[in-house]
Amino acid sequence: MALKKRRPTPCVGICSTTFGDLVCRGCKRFSHEIVDWNSYDDAQKETVWERLETFKKQVVGQIVRFEDQALFQLAIETQKIKEPEDYQAIYLLLQRLVSHSKTLSFAGLENVSPDFEITEGEIDSLLTLQQIDREIVTRSRAYYERSYKVSA
Repeated sequence: MALKKRRPTPCVGICSTTFGDLVCRGCKRFSHEIVDWNSYDDAQKETVWERLETFKKQVVGQIVRFEDQALFQLAIETQKIKEPEDYQAIYLLLQRLVSHSKTLSFAGLENVSPDFEITEGEIDSLLTLQQIDREIVTRSRAYYERSYKVSA
């Protein structure tokens, strides 16, 4: 299996496991994965990366849709985003939209989640990115509970 070229770690510098979270709200890894990361071999690291990417792909695909494909393409070209898959490009673009206080429609995107609500003065790109991150953490917690917890 050929390994993808990746950053050395999924860490994004916002670790919530130091505050007792089982799943980091920043990188979405389990606390034991963060602690043991430097001792993992390439296959173990790739397994973690694949789980994180699978959750991101699922969640982005369920929450965000293209409203205008041409506008989206223009936005990723303008932002020089060269990601191989749409979900990765969407996620990176959302981060850039948030940092520039731009809306989803600015980049040809829309939030199609049935429970998405926005009030006046809020920026939908920020709320969407937060919603995606919360859902990935929720799925990570469920995965952990299903895979690692031992019943008494």
